[in-house]
Amino acid sequence: MAEQITFHFEGAFSDEHKMNFYEAARFQYASARLLVKLSQFRRNGKFAKKITNNSNADILITIPHEGSFDISVLAPLIAHAQDTFMSTTLSYLMSYVFDRIVGKKSDSDVVGALNATSDIVSQIGSITENNSETINKALNIIQKDQKIKEKLHAESRDILSARIAELEREKEIVRREGQATRIDAEREKNLIEMSAPLVSEMATALRRSANTLQIITETPGTVPKNILFLNRDMASELELSVVDKTITSILGDIIQYNKESGWGKIRTSLSEVPLSFSVPSDTKGRLQSQLLSAMGNDLVYIQSYVVRGRAGEPIRLIIVGILPPPPR
Repeated sequence: MAEQITFHFEGAFSDEHKMNFYEAARFQYASARLLVKLSQFRRNGKFAKKITNNSNADILITIPHEGSFDISVLAPLIAHAQDTFMSTTLSYLMSYVFDRIVGKKSDSDVVGALNATSDIVSQIGSITENNSETINKALNIIQKDQKIKEKLHAESRDILSARIAELEREKEIVRREGQATRIDAEREKNLIEMSAPLVSEMATALRRSANTLQIITETPGTVPKNILFLNRDMASELELSVVDKTITSILGDIIQYNKESGWGKIRTSLSEVPLSFSVPSDTKGRLQSQLLSAMGNDLVYIQSYVVRGRAGEPIRLIIVGILPPPPR
């Protein structure tokens, strides 16, 4: 039995079932290294710096179908065994790293796109920020109604597709929440350090070859899950950004936080303007009460990975922990 992972491209050359050779090669090289290293991590709790014949995984590429441009691979499902570090899917591990590296959409962007969709407003009315139940209801309607999806403005469609993928990642992580306890802080650091440049490299495929990328995973007996959506702007941001290799501990003033999505804004000494931040889905429950109680009141001492632009300036944070305030 195998898990199917499909990289689905749309727009530009991909609509003609073509891709730029160089961009496609870089994408496949980066995505192959990511999947093989996640497969090694799943089995051993670590991964080799170099992939050799002995450390390679039996992930097989399948024949692409006509229309758009798909690259599909079959990855072996791992059996429960005493010597296996994690008995989980690559879909889970990809969701785990994407949840940290890719970041999350703000409610204001999502609500703006939904309220610009007349079919949604006519069914459930105008939507407000932080009303996660209504937002998710609207997204569910869009997922099930292809006609509404086709009528969406391209920018709105991309924003909503990105949020839907965020929700799918969160479901996948929560569904296997026991697995996250196996990944300690050091292993989390190693996964981010390994994955971030590979995800950035994968994003190069959207320079000219395609306008959007979706990663869709499926295991036997389950429905397909769309765990990643990128358009060219989102891919460009990933290409130009670098995730710090070490955690930064810093005092911050949380000015906005959505407990459902894990997205927020914080003031710190790292930047003159507030930075957006995201809290990984498997970490949200542990940090939730501290983040909510600190919002608008006290400074909170956060542990985060800083995501920086090409010039080294901080552009967003990935909050992974909260510490007691340092002594004054």
